[in-house]
Amino acid sequence: MTVLFRPLGLNMTISPDTRGQIFPVKILDAAEGTATVSVNGKIMNVKTEIPLTRHQIFIVVEEKPGDGSITWRILTEVSAGALGKIGASLRDSGTAVKPEIDLVHALRWSGVPLTESNLARAGHILELLGEPSPGNILAAAISTKLGINTLGLIQAIAVFASSLFYGKEVRNELNSKDQIVSGLRRCCEGLQRLIQFVREHPECTFGEALKECFPGYEELGKLLVGGQLFIQAQETAVGSVFYYIPLFLYLPIEGEAYLFPPQQGDKKQLRFLLLVKTERLGRIKINMKWGQGVLGLQTFVEKHETKELLDKYWTELAARLENKGFCVQWSGCQVDPSSVKPLLMRKTPRSFDLLI
Repeated sequence: MTVLFRPLGLNMTISPDTRGQIFPVKILDAAEGTATVSVNGKIMNVKTEIPLTRHQIFIVVEEKPGDGSITWRILTEVSAGALGKIGASLRDSGTAVKPEIDLVHALRWSGVPLTESNLARAGHILELLGEPSPGNILAAAISTKLGINTLGLIQAIAVFASSLFYGKEVRNELNSKDQIVSGLRRCCEGLQRLIQFVREHPECTFGEALKECFPGYEELGKLLVGGQLFIQAQETAVGSVFYYIPLFLYLPIEGEAYLFPPQQGDKKQLRFLLLVKTERLGRIKINMKWGQGVLGLQTFVEKHETKELLDKYWTELAARLENKGFCVQWSGCQVDPSSVKPLLMRKTPRSFDLLI
C-alpha cells in the first residue's frame, strides 16, 4: 500500500462534496520523499510529495484513486495544542467517533475555512453547548461561520440544528386548517415583533426578547430564530432580511416558506416563496408577489405531468382567487427540476460519521 501526501493548499475551504475519512496525522520523522507518521495510534512509513518536519500535525482527507493506492490530501495544519484543546473536554463522553473529527466534517459542510483559529473557536463553542451531539456540533460550525458570540443565539442555532436530525413533536400537533393558520401567524408575527423589539431595546437579552415576543412559546421562538441564522449561513437566499419558516418541522408536509419584506424604494410589495414536496406532483416552487392590489404568481415544477395539470385547472383557481377579491397576474408554470429543490432540507446532513 502506497500512501502519498499531496498538498491541497493550507487554510482553504474544502468542498462539502469531498468524500473520505478525515483524521489527524502526526509527523514523527521525515527524510527526502519519505516520512514516519503516527495515525490513530499506529506507526506507518509513507511517501511524501512535500517537505515535512518532525512534530508537524495535519488534518487530512483520505482518497482512494482505485489503483490500490491511498492518498492523504492535506486540509490544514494545526498545532498539538489546538488539536488537544478542541477535544480535551470531550474525550470522556464515550462517543465512538472523536468529536474534534466530527467538528472538521461540520466545518467543511458549512463552508468554514479549516484554519487553526476556526477549529479552536468551534471547539470552544462546542464546550459551551455541552454534549457533543450532531446538532451541537453543527451549531458550533454555523456559529463559527457567522461569528456569533452570544450564548443565547448559539443555543438557538443548536435547537434548530438538533431538530434537523431528530425532528420536532410539534409536527403532529398542527393538523386542522385553523391550527395551521394560527401556527403560521404566530411564527410570522412573533418574528416581526422580535425584530422590532430588538431594534427598540438593544440592551435586552435574547431570553427577555423571547419572553416579550413569544409569550408562552419561547421554545418556538428559539427554534425560529435559530432557523433564521442557520439559513443565512447557508447563503441560499438573496438579501439579509427575510423570514424563514421551516414548514417541514411544524406541519405534516415537506416544505419551506420565505417571506421577503418590502425592499427600500418598493415598500408596497411583498414577496413570498413557497417550496413544497408532494407525493404525486413532485416538488413545486411557488413565487408570489403582492403589491398595489395585484397578486403575481409564478410556478416551477419538476414534472411535465404537474405542469399539464396546473395549466388545465389554473383558470378555475384564478376564478376562486378573484372571487375572494384578488386581482391575479399569472406568469405561467415552467418545468425546471433544478429550481424546485428545497433550499435547506436537501442540504441538511443526517449524520457526521467518519465517512460522509
